[in-house]
Amino acid sequence: MAKTHGTSKENCNHNCNETKHTLIQSSITSTSMGYSERTLSNILDFYIAHAMCKTCANERKVTEYGWRGSTSKTEGYPALLDALLNAADIHNTEEQVNFTVIYGERMEKTLCEMGFLYQDGKKYVFSTDICTTHPRIVLLGEYNLSYDENNIEYASIVDKETEALCLFRHIRNALAHSIVYEYDDMLLLVDKNERSETITACILIKKQTLEEWIYIVDKRHRFYIQEQVQEAENRVEELVGAL
Repeated sequence: MAKTHGTSKENCNHNCNETKHTLIQSSITSTSMGYSERTLSNILDFYIAHAMCKTCANERKVTEYGWRGSTSKTEGYPALLDALLNAADIHNTEEQVNFTVIYGERMEKTLCEMGFLYQDGKKYVFSTDICTTHPRIVLLGEYNLSYDENNIEYASIVDKETEALCLFRHIRNALAHSIVYEYDDMLLLVDKNERSETITACILIKKQTLEEWIYIVDKRHRFYIQEQVQEAENRVEELVGAL
């Protein structure tokens, strides 16, 4: 366990016996992704053009989608994150952690333990041969430090980025920089620090999860309508128009 890396959680490891598969670098717009034209348009708009990210010029706030920008366990960020992880079939247990946010400078050891990197001597190497059976996410979160006036050993983390917003920030970066890998129905999104090339996020999810998360966030369908819902509404209009 990488206890020295930020707030890395115990039992962050992935030691399953499932067959490993080789992921191929691709693009979210590739036909192999299997997204319809409408779904792809929604993905690009939600995750990039109007991302919930302070670096996005046209940023949307979580409150615009009907959620509270608070710590409410029923309508705030914790509730939203729970809904997202449940939809992705990502669960943390006492034995194993499949979702973690590290508030530190680096997280190579945790990425190794989660199966995204391997160690070659003193170097950490990104691996595209991984277990694709179990969705899992490792993120590096943003934070500020508060220092004691007498001793920096008493520094503490303050103003931590919420885990939900951290997730969407990294997804935006991965899609915008086209660091996307796929195998069958699985998708691996990778974010990196542009200067150091250090990996700051590995997000392994099903392809359909990327779409499902849009409608979980936009729970009142203010901005996005699922394709099947849109088709049903169009059909109703056709029938009404025929009367």
